[in-house]
Amino acid sequence: MNPIPIATSFTKYGWIFTQLKRSNKFALYECKPRDNSPVSYEVIRIEIRPSDTCARILVALESETFPAPEMNGVNTWSFSKANHVDPLIAAVAKFDSLQECPTLSPCGA
Repeated sequence: MNPIPIATSFTKYGWIFTQLKRSNKFALYECKPRDNSPVSYEVIRIEIRPSDTCARILVALESETFPAPEMNGVNTWSFSKANHVDPLIAAVAKFDSLQECPTLSPCGA
């Protein structure tokens, strides 16, 4: 059985995340604040959360998920006007560069 796919659009911490690109292992999200602040972008390495049971009853199916926030720079990369002239171009370049990384490589870290 395939894991439940990661969401293509959701709201978290007051930001609206919209998936722009996706591969088997990585995704690129636009991160739009609810106010009129500039948009930023996140490239993530998709993680798999295993299914979970409690008293032999399935309580959660295997699913794709975001890496933990403390994995920024290892499994997530952020791009904004604060650190890039054109954050979208930088984010797409990062996403594209990760497509050639071996599974267990610390690519892009």
